[in-house]
Amino acid sequence: MPDEHSRKLATDRRRKLLKRTAVHVALSVVLLTAALGTVVPVSASENTLRIDPPAQTVAQDGTFTARVVQHADGPTSGVAATITFDPTLVQIESVTRGSAYAEAAVFNGASQIAISAANTTGSLIGVAAAFLAPDAVPAGDAVFLDVTFKAIGCGIVELGLPTGVTDAAMLDGSAETYGNLLSVATVGASVETCVISSPAPSGSPGPSTSSTPSPSVSATPSPSPTPVPGNSIRIEPASTRVDRGATFSVRVVQRADVPTGGITATIVFDRSLLQVVSITKSSAYAAADLRQSASSDAIAAANVSGVLNSVKAEFPGRDSVPVGEADYITVEFRAIGCGRTPLLMPNDATDSSLLDGRDASYGRPLPIRTVKGVVQVCDTQTPPTPTLPSGNSIRLGSFYTGVVENGGFTVRVVQRADVPTGGITATIVFDPAILQVVSITKSSAFAAAPFFQGGGASAITAANASGKLNQVSAAFLAPGNVPAGDADFISVEFKAIACGETPLFLPNDTADSALIDGRPATYGIPLKIQTVKGVVQACDPEAKPTPRPTPTPTPTPVATTPPGPAAPGGPVPPPDPGITLPPTVGEPPVVPASPEPVAEPVPVASPAPEAAFVTSTRSATPGPDASAMNRVALVGLGVGGLIAGLMVVMALAAAMLAGMIAPVVIARLARRR
Repeated sequence: MPDEHSRKLATDRRRKLLKRTAVHVALSVVLLTAALGTVVPVSASENTLRIDPPAQTVAQDGTFTARVVQHADGPTSGVAATITFDPTLVQIESVTRGSAYAEAAVFNGASQIAISAANTTGSLIGVAAAFLAPDAVPAGDAVFLDVTFKAIGCGIVELGLPTGVTDAAMLDGSAETYGNLLSVATVGASVETCVISSPAPSGSPGPSTSSTPSPSVSATPSPSPTPVPGNSIRIEPASTRVDRGATFSVRVVQRADVPTGGITATIVFDRSLLQVVSITKSSAYAAADLRQSASSDAIAAANVSGVLNSVKAEFPGRDSVPVGEADYITVEFRAIGCGRTPLLMPNDATDSSLLDGRDASYGRPLPIRTVKGVVQVCDTQTPPTPTLPSGNSIRLGSFYTGVVENGGFTVRVVQRADVPTGGITATIVFDPAILQVVSITKSSAFAAAPFFQGGGASAITAANASGKLNQVSAAFLAPGNVPAGDADFISVEFKAIACGETPLFLPNDTADSALIDGRPATYGIPLKIQTVKGVVQACDPEAKPTPRPTPTPTPTPVATTPPGPAAPGGPVPPPDPGITLPPTVGEPPVVPASPEPVAEPVPVASPAPEAAFVTSTRSATPGPDASAMNRVALVGLGVGGLIAGLMVVMALAAAMLAGMIAPVVIARLARRR
């Protein structure tokens, strides 16, 4: 009997191990399919994921449920979805599986840790469920998730379901094609919060009234300097007009519903129009430590890059700033050129944040909203005549773009290099209240690059929330490279969602923009570069609608493996007619100024005294050694990040292979016993 009992226990252990291994195999397949995209999508125009109901209203502090529903032409064995929302208006309270997937062997992405992260970023990423063969959900409608939200602010919330293999996906459940990836369309929903339920007309029963009435919010709010509800960081005053050569100050102001224990703020500006003079702490943060983020070196770097980067305050103990409004810093600028520039505040976790100051949750990031400012220097503007580039640079294909109301358009990020290049990183900062990114396409010049990151659906979603398309990067393995000269990197399709003007900044900061040397002897070393912004005017009366689909960008040379440094004197394609390019080294600098919306946006020559990169005359700017070290750090951020991403994918592949082999080995051992 003891031997029989031992054999029974051993058999039970083997069965449990086989079951656990099978679950890991299924999960590995789902993740690897999303990461590599190796499964050929099956044409299924009727496969959809949608949020029901498509429109809701909710009272202030009320809760509501958004249901993620799938519709499929055939049986499905798995599903995944990413849900985006405005974390300053709503917060997720719970995520529950629908009855159709209640028995699925695999379910992940809906833990409390995932929910907490989503309530900070506004994106519940990759909630997935999958069965083991041959189980499946029948064709037709089926509920995948019930997501319960709580309204914490007033406004219109768009609940999105981004498309893409890492965001929205359905797996085939048919026996012969089990696990194949199905093509999926998605439909989001909208929710209006802080709606007061009013009595119905006589004779008709009306909805119940809200216990906490508050004014209803327009579906299309107009820009206003009035502070937004909830936690926020903003620029005050919202609009400033100054003369060229004058100095002026703006305040960074926080508004919080709870005590705060720290703050981080980033300001992006046009360095050809403004230069930072000083940064002063307010009395509310007098006891806080800003470390080096407001030092003279930080100011000098900001005046080169156009980014006053992550000015951060932390209290030495567990002190806090009380609930309500409080000044954080005062930034003094000097106007050096004529034009108009926003003072953008990217709403990204590394750029802008407020930390909870309550004892039980001290130091945790709070969901926030950021509000830009605008500065007009001089009453009239005279945009400069485009000039040819000098040295290595990253620019937008067109300096000025006019677009019709609600229109779409495409901008190209173009590199120009004196030598072959082995990689590139580019960041675009824009006003998300005016533009939204639709898609990112890699050019033919970088088609063979094995590393490419920052251009996926999740990166686009984050960019549309923060106003910063962050570190889109591509890199080759030695000796692969892009030849010297001009080459397109990516094409970014935007859609105008409101009227107004916004620059498309390319911050010249080591973590944001870079070109990597592609010559054999110096492969992988960062090159010194310049960047050139663009300007977009939405609702331009002179603009014409962009054809759909968006025209394919002009082909560029494909990547090659060079025998050595590029031969001098080779042909270099001329820049586009509308490009404003960096000044030639040693010549009087000419810098771009943002054009006002005028009937005929033709650039006119206008000199300005600001160089586009560090020169030896700027004493506060870090010297060559510091600059070199900063650029070396970029390799770890850009190319190193790409390599790490590839290693993750390879690890997933190894996990899948190990998972498939393990059951066979275990089964054989079981038979031997």
